[in-house]
Amino acid sequence: MGVLAGESATLYCYGPALPIGRVNWWQNSDRIVQDRELNDVERFNLTCSLYMCQLTIISAQMEDSGEYSCQPGTYYGDTYYSRVTVIRE
Repeated sequence: MGVLAGESATLYCYGPALPIGRVNWWQNSDRIVQDRELNDVERFNLTCSLYMCQLTIISAQMEDSGEYSCQPGTYYGDTYYSRVTVIRE
């Protein structure tokens, strides 16, 4: 996924079953969401429904480039997704 600096970018995380009870997100190896709690509410927005969570980078900057990974959890177990996001000037 490529995004221009200053634009928003939305990443999606789907659970292995319904409902998603918790979700964790990482940027590279830094945890940015733990159990649906954002660590940086000025840079990111998190929205969750029964089957999906969206992480939005509000105004992407070069330092937001990297690998974003999510781990949704349900009563039936956890799964793991990963996506590389590149911010261009």
